[in-house]
Amino acid sequence: SSEDYTAKTFRENGAFWLGPLFYAYSDGSFTIRANTAPNSDSTAFRVIGGIGTRQFGLFRASFYFGHQGSQQSGAAGGDVYGGKLTYYPTADWTISASVDETINISSQTLPSTQALTLLVETPAQIPLSSSTRITATSLQSSYTISPQWTTVGHLGYTRIEYIDSPRLDNAWLASAVLKYDIWRDMALIWEYQ
Repeated sequence: SSEDYTAKTFRENGAFWLGPLFYAYSDGSFTIRANTAPNSDSTAFRVIGGIGTRQFGLFRASFYFGHQGSQQSGAAGGDVYGGKLTYYPTADWTISASVDETINISSQTLPSTQALTLLVETPAQIPLSSSTRITATSLQSSYTISPQWTTVGHLGYTRIEYIDSPRLDNAWLASAVLKYDIWRDMALIWEYQ
């Protein structure tokens, strides 16, 4: 059987320069999910703020810290932090490495049908009702072959530790992308994961 529900999501993002080298930024989302009886309504949020740099030399970096949480049949939440380092060895080649740590301590009494939001792409879905420490890492390389053609390779690893449990999950994600820009706002993309 399927469950009827209505979901509303509100998002914000903003940034401003602190000087010629650094900028401050924030990203946030808030979701309200109204379920039909007998299921209870739920809310979830994730807010981060951070500092980033413009490209200096061959590098660019950003770091963030924040909090995430949810409320359904009890509360869940925890800290979020991470960062990204980008290296530009040539004008056409970019290499990026990122890490995201998400902690979720849950006192929810019912299993959740919603998943935690992670900033690093991963094949794993972690319910809001699970107490976990998730470390997600990613390495990506993109190369501009010509003004129309770009190729991207991505490798990601996610480690999910279940708090107060011996369970430990590991997830890997690899993908290859070939992109052809037909014109300014339209592209043809082939991706294999």
